[in-house]
Amino acid sequence: MTISPSNKNLLIIILLLHICWSQMAQTYPPLNLVSIPTAGTLPRGTYTIEALLSKNGGFTPKLSVGFTDNFSFGVSFGVQKLIGNDSLYFNKNTPEIQIKYRVFEESQSMPALVYGLDTQGRGTYTDTLISNPDSIITINRYEQKAWGMYLVFSKNWSFLGNLGLHVGLCKSILYAVLNFCQQRKFH
Repeated sequence: MTISPSNKNLLIIILLLHICWSQMAQTYPPLNLVSIPTAGTLPRGTYTIEALLSKNGGFTPKLSVGFTDNFSFGVSFGVQKLIGNDSLYFNKNTPEIQIKYRVFEESQSMPALVYGLDTQGRGTYTDTLISNPDSIITINRYEQKAWGMYLVFSKNWSFLGNLGLHVGLCKSILYAVLNFCQQRKFH
């Protein structure tokens, strides 16, 4: 069965409109764009349970709770080889945390501003000791570094559903501290 070009264009338009209409029903701005944080926070008394699947059977569940309309707190942990026949193991012995605090609410003329901390990296966690003749170097990191401390400005419009512009900065502080300690040979 072949689809004519005019039917194909109609199908694309219907799918785009469907996506836009589904965004109109959401009562609060998006918390993330795929995996990048925005200035959206969970409303007070709500929670989300999310999961991220990664290569080699990795699984990272995350639970976040909105304590106030401007403050969210979450915990997550990574499990590797959960899917498959190999023995599973945890990335770390302690859970990672996600904290979001909205400093300024979004208004007609100003974007929302959020300060946050996310210590959950992506992929397998490597905890390796490398011995050189002069020093010992410890590598403690995920395949993809965590966002660390971040600052995000977000402005949303109700044009075509929930159209938004999000701009942010981040610094993965955990790795900066580890690198400082390794350079100073604090072990």
